[in-house]
Parts: sequence; structure tokens; C-alpha cells
Amino acid sequence: MALSDLTRQSVLDAIAEHDRVGADAFLTQHGFDSGEYFLLHQGQQYASKAIAGVAHGYATGAPLAAAAFSGGADTVQPALERLGFQVTRVPRRNPAWARNEVILAYDLVVNNGWRELRTHDPKVQELSELLRGMAIHPATERLENFRSPDAVSRKTTDLMTAHPDYHGARTRGGRVDREVIEEFRTNPAAMAAAAAALRQAATGGSFSRPRRSSVTEGLTREHIDAALREWWSLGREAFMAKHGGRSAERYVIVTDFGEVDALALVLGARSLAGLDSTGPWRGDAANVAQPLRSLGFRIDTAGRPVPPEVEAAERAVHGVACRPQRAASGSGQGFMVDQKSKLAVEAHAMQLARQHYAPLGAVVDTALRQSWDYEVDIGGDCWHIEVKGTTGDPVEVILTPNEVAHAKAYPFVALYMVSNINIEAGSDDERIASGGMVTLLHPWAIDDGELRPLGY
Repeated sequence: MALSDLTRQSVLDAIAEHDRVGADAFLTQHGFDSGEYFLLHQGQQYASKAIAGVAHGYATGAPLAAAAFSGGADTVQPALERLGFQVTRVPRRNPAWARNEVILAYDLVVNNGWRELRTHDPKVQELSELLRGMAIHPATERLENFRSPDAVSRKTTDLMTAHPDYHGARTRGGRVDREVIEEFRTNPAAMAAAAAALRQAATGGSFSRPRRSSVTEGLTREHIDAALREWWSLGREAFMAKHGGRSAERYVIVTDFGEVDALALVLGARSLAGLDSTGPWRGDAANVAQPLRSLGFRIDTAGRPVPPEVEAAERAVHGVACRPQRAASGSGQGFMVDQKSKLAVEAHAMQLARQHYAPLGAVVDTALRQSWDYEVDIGGDCWHIEVKGTTGDPVEVILTPNEVAHAKAYPFVALYMVSNINIEAGSDDERIASGGMVTLLHPWAIDDGELRPLGY
């Protein structure tokens, strides 16, 4: 007896029996539970292992008992898919809280005077959104209520009652909860720093909510045109004061009357159309430039200075290609004439990146053997960290072809960039790097529309 004996007709016969008697009676009569893998057929879900066991009876005259075979991705799923059926996994419960999630939740409890927080509390709402956006647990493992505000509130209750000094009735809590609580008690400063680092990593360097996507969703050409008319009627400053928005960081809409800040205009269009404009929003090519181009608008990049390192790289490439060279503007990232300064900048950026990621997990230096600089174990995922240092502004960075290819192919990649680094001369002609401003993209999603080649 084997699952290879199944036929498509025998499976359809088992489905028909299921529909005739009902799910509960079908499972009870044949001794199966629902499991986590379901056969999808004509808009309905069927317990795949139960269907396979009963279908074997229709095919051979000998149904398979639940104890006679195992279900799931290695057995029943491929057997049914071979017959043209679709099988999907539907977890019964949400995954257990990971250590990093517990740290963030308990940080709320500590900052609330070691007391629980209720569902309606804005801090609970914010943490719920943050946890749902983190990549600790795969989407296939999550139910619809994964880390909902109710779940976050219940977790703060569990953590409060698990504290050794709590004298009331205890709720649920596990080993990880107790370990995190003890670490907060014995080393509160380090754990607070770890929580802050986790939050910063999850929000791309910001302690506010994660940036939202699809800012143009629901907008038409007419909405954008209406916003443009108000822009020119009110003026730039009055328009942005009315609808929110910031100076152009990436893209502008080019009109006959001048350039318009693209993201600010889209936010105004959402406001005028009665759509939610609560941010912050992603202002990249996929969410702003490409949708606006598809509506017929001419989009250009905002006028920003090119970092000196990129200018130096361009001069090097243009020189090899015998093209006219751009005049130098000063200091820079990557193609520095002063090799000692270049090494000092790189070492300074690497040191700051290690200090940032050390509280999140084990950090391994891979700079000498891989195209990325660090590997960090965060919540069971191996993150590849690309580190960049520059004496210029955080506008553009130089990427090798391998760095671009890897960032596109690997799911857990982050960019840690330190800009505006100061360089001073030390003793014995050494270079000392200090200061700088950190820009963190975690995760880092490379946008083809924002890549420009330095040479071919």
C-alpha cells in the first residue's frame, strides 16, 4: 500500500464523500484530525491527509488509517500535486515568540513601570505593526492575527506576571520569557540598548513606524492633476504645510511651470482624495517614480550633490574609457587618492557597524572572503551586512557587480552606511577617522531604477 496508488478519480471520490457527510463526520468516521496541510478544490479546503487515506480506499479497496502513513510536505502534498491538486499549509497557531520579540515586548513593560499595557495603548499598536513587519517568522507560519495588538497586550501581561516580584496570579510564560526578564533585571542598560538596536534595525534606522508602501494606490491621473493645480495655486510651502510632506529627497515631477516634489505632491493628492496619508511612506522608484510615470508624468531625480567618492570613481572609469573627465570636488568614498584615508574610513565604518549589530546576534567578519562585510544571526536568520563609509553626504554609494547581484538574490541583506566621516592626520603620517552619520537600510532592497553604471 502506497500513496502512489492514488488516482485523481479516487481523490475526487473522497472529496465527494467529505462534502456529503460534512468535515467533522468525515474526520471522526475515518479517524483523522485536520492537520496543517489542506487540499484546495473549487474554493474549499480539505484535510489533505484524511483525503489521501480515504482516497486510497477508493483506489484499492483498502483505505489507509491515520497511523499507517505520515502527512505533510514530504508525503501527501507531492502525491496529491502529482495528480494535479493544489495543497497548502495552514498553521494551526502562530509561531512562538522569538527572543528578539520578547526583548521588544519586555522593554515596553519596563518603561511602563513593570506593568502590562492594554490593546488600545499607542505603544502596543506600534509594536504590533513593527513585529508584523519583521522577517523573524516566514509569512507561511503566520495566522491572520499574527502579533496583533491583542496578542502584544497579552504578552505584556505574561511578562509582567512572570517577574519574580509579582505576587498575583501568573499567566502563560516560557523559558525565553524568564531568561529575558532575568537579563533585564541584572543588566538593564545593556538590554535597553539591545531593544533600541532591534527597533532601529527593524525600522531602517528610524525609531518611528516602518515606512509604508503603495503610496500611489487608489490615485488616478485626475487626483494628481488636482493636486498639481492646488500646488501652483497655493505655492510649494503652503501646499506642504497643508498636506504634510518634505523636500524632494529622490524624485520630482517635471512640469511646464517647474519641478514639483513627487512624494509631497502624492501625499497631497491622497489627502484631497480622502485617502489615508498617515506616514511615513517609502519614496523609492517602485512606490513613487514608476507609478507616476505610468500615469504619464515626467519624473526626474531631485537635484542633489554627487558624493566626492562617486565623482572620483567616475573619473577613473572615464579615464580608462578615454572620455572627458568630471572636475574633482574634494574628498571621497572608494576611489580616494589617499589610500591611508580610504583604509581609515573603511575601518571606522566597520567598527561602528559591528557595535550596532553586536547586541542583535553573533557577528562574523566576512569581508576578506565574501562580497559582504558581516554575517549576523538575528532571530535565526543569517543577515548579510554591507558596510560603506564616506567622507561625503549619504547620497550615492559605489557598488560592485557582485554586491548588486547578491543584494538582489539573497533575502536578508542590510546596508550600513556611515557618511560625513571626519579624517585627521595623526602621528607618523597615520590617518584618524571619527564621527559620521549612520544611514541604515535593514532590509536593503536594491531598486534597478536607482542604479546607474559607471562604465561598461
